[in-house]
Amino acid sequence: GIEWSWGGILATTAFGLAHALSIEAGALSFDGMAMAMTAIPALILLWVRERTGSLLWPILLHNYANVIPMIL
Repeated sequence: GIEWSWGGILATTAFGLAHALSIEAGALSFDGMAMAMTAIPALILLWVRERTGSLLWPILLHNYANVIPMIL
């Protein structure tokens, strides 16, 4: 039960592309896995933000996702 905004979708896509695009040997390269591994969690965090109306939960979840691999 949320209303997806074009701004949120665009920001999520840009975030994924920023991680997926690179220049290697003078040629533009696209990594689909990097796109998926960043854009999909970003969409989930966008959903949490829109559902709760707060930035607190997306920030906590993002930090949790960053710290857990370091602990394991």
